[in-house]
Amino acid sequence: MRISLSVIAAVAARELRVAARYPVSVANLLVLVPLYQLVLPALLLGAAFLVAGRAIGLAGLTGTTDLAGWLTIGMAFSPLIVGVTWGVANAIETDRELGTIEHSWAAPVSRDSLLLGSMTSSTLLAAVAALIMVAMGWLIFGASYGTGLLLIPLAAALALPGVAGLGYLVAALVLRWRHAGEVVDGLGYVLAMLAGIAFPVSVLPSALQAVAYALPATWAIDFSRAAALGATPIQPVPVEIGLLAVTSAAWLLAGRWQFLRVERRLLADGTLGQH
Repeated sequence: MRISLSVIAAVAARELRVAARYPVSVANLLVLVPLYQLVLPALLLGAAFLVAGRAIGLAGLTGTTDLAGWLTIGMAFSPLIVGVTWGVANAIETDRELGTIEHSWAAPVSRDSLLLGSMTSSTLLAAVAALIMVAMGWLIFGASYGTGLLLIPLAAALALPGVAGLGYLVAALVLRWRHAGEVVDGLGYVLAMLAGIAFPVSVLPSALQAVAYALPATWAIDFSRAAALGATPIQPVPVEIGLLAVTSAAWLLAGRWQFLRVERRLLADGTLGQH
C-alpha cells in the first residue's frame, strides 16, 4: 500500500491531542529531563573550569569558547532523537494495551503511514522543544549565536530520514520484545550522547567514535555548531553535509528493512497483539 498523507496527518493529529492532555509529561520528557540531566550539569561543571570567562579547553577541541552556545545547540537535537523513540514506542504500546493494534494493522492503510504519523507528531513537539532550548541558551545562559543559526533547520531536515529510520528500529524492538520501554528510553539517550550533544566526539574511545560517526545526528550537530558559532567542524562542511545525507539514508533503509522483517514474522506467527 502507498503512503497516505491524509493518514499521516490523522495519526499525527491524534497523537498531538493525546500529548495535549499530558502537557507536563511531554514537557518533562522533551525539555526538563535534558535540561537537568544534561545541560545544567555539563554547563555548570564546564563553567567551573573557565579561564577569564573563556572555555579554553573547549576552544582547543572545537574552535569556540562559547560553552553555553555549544551545549544548547547540541541539546536542541536531543528532543528530536529522544522524542521520536518515545513517540513511536508509546504509540505502539498504547495500541497494544488497549487491544487496538490488530485493528490498526488490519486497516486498509500502509503501516508506514501509521508509524510516520507518530513520528510527525513527535518531530513537531521536538521542534518546539529545540526552539525553547536555543532561546534559553541565549536569554538565560548567555550564548552568542551568529546568523548561521538559521541553517540549523537545514541540518535537522537532512537528519530527519535517519531519525525516521531510528523510529522504524524502535517500532521493530517494541513489536518484537513487547515491554521494551526501558530499553527504548535508554537507547534514545545513549544515541543522543554518542552524537556529541554534551561533549566533543573526539574525547570518545576509538570504538565509540566509529559508532558516533555512523550517526546522522553527529554530523547535523557538528554542522550546526560550525554554522551558528563558527566552531571548527570535524570535517570540511561540504564533506559533513555529504556524510549527513549518506548516514541518514542508510539509517532509514536499515530501520525500515528491520521493521518490515519483524512485522512479517509477527503476522506469520499471529502474535502481533500479544503482551
